[in-house]
Amino acid sequence: SVVLARNESVWRGRVLFVIREEDEASYYVNMLSNEIRRRLIGADHLFSRVTASRRRTGDRAQLESMLRQSFDFAIVMYDSPYVVKRLEKAGMPYVVIASGPVFCGSGCKGVIRFVKDEAINDFVLHCQNSGVRSVTEVDFGRPDTESAAKALSKVGIAVSSLSVRPDASCSGLESVERGAMKTFLSISERKFPDVFLFWDDCVENFVGEFDAAETLFD
Repeated sequence: SVVLARNESVWRGRVLFVIREEDEASYYVNMLSNEIRRRLIGADHLFSRVTASRRRTGDRAQLESMLRQSFDFAIVMYDSPYVVKRLEKAGMPYVVIASGPVFCGSGCKGVIRFVKDEAINDFVLHCQNSGVRSVTEVDFGRPDTESAAKALSKVGIAVSSLSVRPDASCSGLESVERGAMKTFLSISERKFPDVFLFWDDCVENFVGEFDAAETLFD
């Protein structure tokens, strides 16, 4: 127990970090969440994280429970109209972290955007200098996925895409890794490009996780 005077507070503020159900296994989202948590706690702010989903009853109940508490601010990871509408209804100010268009209401205090153009340009230049003639982008097939296709095509490098579907027989990170393994094992070696461009760390990680994948790439 901590006894405080009437004008004292343990925390300067309380911040709620909201992620989508499909991003729970994302290496990048988890690393970003941990770094934001570290910095906020270092600045004397209480940090809480919650997963939101329209479909899962437990997730909805958890989000509703959080919104009934006295949070001062929310950070929404990626575009999530359902979450934004709930925050608007609760009267909680928020910011959205996203790489594409987002749904925002009157309570939105700003949008933090990922700008990867510079990284893509560096990648394309490296491909040119290395004599790369073909690139396959590996992603989850979502419309908001980043792409280097336009920049690669401009310099005459052939581009194709390969979409990974998480394995529904398991959950979390394992579902992504197994889905990636199945996708790659279905490809004929004759169709391999000069370079695979992975847009997700978890998809790339499967190479070192399964013997069959290791055999494929050996």
